[in-house]
Amino acid sequence: MEWAEAKAMAANGVTKTEIARRLGINRRTAAKLVEAAEPPSYSRAPAGSMLDPLEPVLRRLIGDWPEIRAPRVTEILRDDYGYRVGRPCAQAPRAVAARSRTAGAEDGLSAGAGAAGRLGRDADAAEDCRTGAARLAQAP
Repeated sequence: MEWAEAKAMAANGVTKTEIARRLGINRRTAAKLVEAAEPPSYSRAPAGSMLDPLEPVLRRLIGDWPEIRAPRVTEILRDDYGYRVGRPCAQAPRAVAARSRTAGAEDGLSAGAGAAGRLGRDADAAEDCRTGAARLAQAP
């Protein structure tokens, strides 16, 4: 841990600049580590989940039907409680978005070729996911 190392070196009389050089950190960071009474920590408030408001509903469903499957729970949440994020889109390849940002003229396709032309099967799967989600959103 850098903090402990910085404190130990400072106790042995090593300068803050030398500590920074040995640890490969900025000299101001080394100075802060030496002067700190305890190790640095990072903390933030929990982000929460989109399902947090639905937790009582989920607990009731699981209590009433211990054998209930996730697709059925998603269906109930979508139909009865307006939950609009579902499993089908979560299964779409995450790499599609990253590759579509990097693909372009260097792949030999025109700018109008679109994601499906550049990415093939993965883009088709993502499109199927989007159209399927749109159909579910429009369903009564």
